[in-house]
Amino acid sequence: LEFGKFIASPFFAKGRNVVPLYRYLRKYYPEFDSPKMTYEDAFAKIFPDKKFGLQVLKNLLSVMQKMSEEYLFEINIRRDKLDYYVHLGDELQNRRQFIAAEKNLNEGLKEADNRGAEMSYFYYSYTLEKLKDQMFLKRSDDRSRTKTTHNLSSAFLSYFITETKDVFESIHIMEYNSNLSPARNPLYIFMKNFVNLDDYIIYLRNSQPEFSEIDEMHIHLIKLCINGEDEASYLRLRELLRNNFNKISRLEAFYTYGSLERIVTLLELKSPKYKNELFEVYKEMLKYNIYRNTENGFISAARFTSIVVQAVAAGDHNWTNNFIKEYKNKILPEFRESRHKHALALLEFEQGNFEKALKLISRIKYEAFAFRYYLKSLQLKIYYELNMYDEAISLIDTFRHFLRTTKSLPQFRKDRYAAFIKFTSSLLRAKDKKQNYSMVNLKSEIENDQMLVEKKWLLEKAGELVIN
Repeated sequence: LEFGKFIASPFFAKGRNVVPLYRYLRKYYPEFDSPKMTYEDAFAKIFPDKKFGLQVLKNLLSVMQKMSEEYLFEINIRRDKLDYYVHLGDELQNRRQFIAAEKNLNEGLKEADNRGAEMSYFYYSYTLEKLKDQMFLKRSDDRSRTKTTHNLSSAFLSYFITETKDVFESIHIMEYNSNLSPARNPLYIFMKNFVNLDDYIIYLRNSQPEFSEIDEMHIHLIKLCINGEDEASYLRLRELLRNNFNKISRLEAFYTYGSLERIVTLLELKSPKYKNELFEVYKEMLKYNIYRNTENGFISAARFTSIVVQAVAAGDHNWTNNFIKEYKNKILPEFRESRHKHALALLEFEQGNFEKALKLISRIKYEAFAFRYYLKSLQLKIYYELNMYDEAISLIDTFRHFLRTTKSLPQFRKDRYAAFIKFTSSLLRAKDKKQNYSMVNLKSEIENDQMLVEKKWLLEKAGELVIN
């Protein structure tokens, strides 16, 4: 209906009468798949007194396509009220209506301030301040420009830091998930080699501009994307996030906690004291309902599995069981069955029900590439517990081949699972008495390997063989 009003307006139509075509197409909205909808039928309805001409109809369709693009542009501008202030302020100053322009831009800045430090705030503050600066320049008002230039600089730095943080989070995701090095990215090179972020943090703490703690939080995220083992930055980031959680938008909190997932995984490799940290991060995400990108959206299959893995590793079986029951139906339907079975299998394994766990995972489809190493590692542990040596050795071969040939797995994850396979293989052969191992030495190797997954289980199995 709104589009119909748009194309009927003389201002937008400008002599292009596409209303009859709109009325014809509207009958078949939204599928547009009726066999009755043909070029010939459309032409006959639109031009009842004319001979069919395909090109005439195509020209009219082209005009409607152009008008639909203009309509979408209008809708886009209206989507955010601050866009109204930006475009109106720009047009008013271009027409040299400076008093009206200044009033409009100040109202826009007030509206931006009322929103708080959400993701769009920094963009609009910078854009509106820039328009004010341009306006004062046009009317040669140097005194007003002095203050505006200061505000513009501050707004630009906050906007730059926010945008840089977003880019670095994307870089970090690619490096973490796909093992893609950021070494040639120009922004990464600039921030890593030519900007002293620590000095700027000191400046922020001393000058305390508006939302200085938000800026500092974003800087620590950038630092952690450059160096994932920066514990001081991580601890300060967690403090700032707690202090300013109510000042940021839900979407920014979602992305920030997503970054924490990756950062904590890397920190865990450095220090055992972070072994349950990711579980705590996940509990906060669930508490604040930011484990999904929209209020009522789905939880990603990978995140659901990761939460279960962390909860099981922390030994909280009751919490794990309740989580699985409450959140299984919040997984995307196409992944729901496989991830639910895997979660139950993990829990059954931890409770010593190895046959039940094996039965569950035997019915699971490899619906996602990254899901394979979770399933293979659990399956290998089950084979070990059930003394299924031949099956375990066969699985070890395929697991090694999987790690060796895949190019999409981050190297650190490959190394962690390769070490797990190596130690499990040693334990299997020792348990089967086919090779002699010094269990004391093997246990010491496991304890000293910081890259391991399933370290607790490996130490437990090595300890059992030492006793035997």
